[in-house]
Amino acid sequence: MLSCVGKLLERCVHKRVYNYLQYNNIITQSQSGFIPGDSTVNQLLCIYNDLCTSFDRGITTQAVYLDISKAFDRVWHKGLLSKLEAVGIRGNLLNWFCDYLSSRMQATVIKGDKSDLKEVPAGVPQGSVLGPLLFLIYINDIVNNIRSVIKLFADDTSLSLALNNPDLRAEILNYDLEKISTWAKKWKVKFNQEKTELLNFTRGIQPNQQLVFDSTLLNNTTHHKHLGVVLQNNCRWDEHIRSISNKTNMLISCLRSYKYKISRMALETMYKSFIMPHFDYADIIWDNCTETQSNMLENLHLEAIRIIIGGVRGTSHQKLYEESGFCTLKERRRRHKLLMFKKMQL
Repeated sequence: MLSCVGKLLERCVHKRVYNYLQYNNIITQSQSGFIPGDSTVNQLLCIYNDLCTSFDRGITTQAVYLDISKAFDRVWHKGLLSKLEAVGIRGNLLNWFCDYLSSRMQATVIKGDKSDLKEVPAGVPQGSVLGPLLFLIYINDIVNNIRSVIKLFADDTSLSLALNNPDLRAEILNYDLEKISTWAKKWKVKFNQEKTELLNFTRGIQPNQQLVFDSTLLNNTTHHKHLGVVLQNNCRWDEHIRSISNKTNMLISCLRSYKYKISRMALETMYKSFIMPHFDYADIIWDNCTETQSNMLENLHLEAIRIIIGGVRGTSHQKLYEESGFCTLKERRRRHKLLMFKKMQL
């Protein structure tokens, strides 16, 4: 629970600090989180394009996906203040940030019973305006002296390197992993070992060179969910389409249970709010899925339309689309790609 007046002041400070950071190019170009005009889809599009380009040229790419445990709660206050000073925030404003972070208290309330107040020794305030920006400043120098391609989305970090020399590739990645491990220990950041995974994107033999992070040998996996999209080591979409199908199938079953209980408008609103986003998210990236996979999702889309308009099986697909006002998922993906091309031109 944060004060509305306090959040208003935070917004004023945020605007000044963010403009200063942007004007002086302080925030790394590898960061996409909490950056206006950027998004998970933009970063995924860049990552997948690089993977496919290397894959088509017969170049092996190794990628390591890292995740910080309780990222926003582990920000070391003294370390953050030193980094704020390092980027040029000094004097009264630095003192204001010191006061902003210190002596914060929190309590838990359950059914009217309140626990004792306890001081928060680390982390940035959850739900605050300045919290995300302060975290970006705190993690900004993780990219220093990294030789492979590093991408950040807030606390989600990925390293990748496309190179056909396996020994040199392993040497560079191990060097970078050691750099990140050293950085984490210095700034009291802990990476989640269970979510750290290695993917080898290759048409040939899987690399056998060992990659080590924080004294732990990384095991190769066939797929990994990164920023909401399941990437496979063969650049296909079997696992991701299966994931979408499983989620939407369950939700459509829930929609069916309300078929005779609520109005058509309510059913349509539920579909657009809770199910359609699963079909739409990052669809410009996985639009090169197979025809069979595309049809599988289209059938789920049609089943939802039948539920909404009260149609029966055997009804012409064209009639279902005309009656409901929906278009095909394939057409939606085409429109989304056109919008992305338009944004690229602006």
